[in-house]
Amino acid sequence: MKAITGSSHEARGFALLVLVLLLSGGALAGGLFLSHRDPQLAHNRWLQEEAVLASLTEGFVRAVQTGLVIPDASDCWTAIAQVTGMNQTTMEWVNPAFPADPSNRRILLIDGVIAPGVLPYVQSAAGLSVAQSSLLKPRARAMFLSTTRRDLFLPVRGGETDPAAFDAIWNWAYDAAKPSSPSGWPAAWASQGATLHVSRISLHSLFAQVHLNQLRYGVGSGSFSGGTVAATEFVKDPTIVTLLKGSLLAICQTNGIPHQVRVVRRDAMFDLTTPSDPRQGTHGVGKDGPR
Repeated sequence: MKAITGSSHEARGFALLVLVLLLSGGALAGGLFLSHRDPQLAHNRWLQEEAVLASLTEGFVRAVQTGLVIPDASDCWTAIAQVTGMNQTTMEWVNPAFPADPSNRRILLIDGVIAPGVLPYVQSAAGLSVAQSSLLKPRARAMFLSTTRRDLFLPVRGGETDPAAFDAIWNWAYDAAKPSSPSGWPAAWASQGATLHVSRISLHSLFAQVHLNQLRYGVGSGSFSGGTVAATEFVKDPTIVTLLKGSLLAICQTNGIPHQVRVVRRDAMFDLTTPSDPRQGTHGVGKDGPR
């Protein structure tokens, strides 16, 4: 998925989220789960739910980059609500008028290859530890699931699931000409692919690697105007720190003199080694890595 990179993109995404969630909780609520009997209504409902899940996914990424925490399946709604201002019930339930119906619930599914206990992940100044390194695997993934048929239950529960079962959904794609469900799903889901909605998140893409040498640094959250970070960590030798994109990073010389403060958006390198010969190059290199 593509991470949030600009304020105008965020504004469009969350304006859409507000619109579609208000619609799903209001004027369209009465016919929401009758849509499978009316092709045009079913198509409109499909488009609406796809937009909702896309906006929730964007909200998830924004929550991670703002709070520097990757939530688990039970905490994700609260995290998204904190950055979007949306009502949690409205986000969690396809039709908020039926908050007790389990078939009406959106869920977050997590690939079981992530080591147990890693989520929720709360970033420290040291960044990602060896014990948490499963979050950097290409298979470190999550996805939102929902169904727009109230009488059709998702055959998986939210949270971590078997990697094979996760793969079957991740690799599934909706085909209007042959609306089948993911491989291995129950017979009740035969030809019901049009009612299934999936929005995928690559968790490993939420991180950036920062190369550091001969400096002090600190990590926090916030913005240039409102964030304050103390450079308490000392780095004597070349070190790689893996941080969540969105982290506020302060870099100082080893004597504490400030060098740079920035928001981590991609891989970067900071080497404040003092050259023994002025002809060796510029003191205090700090640059972005590949985009």
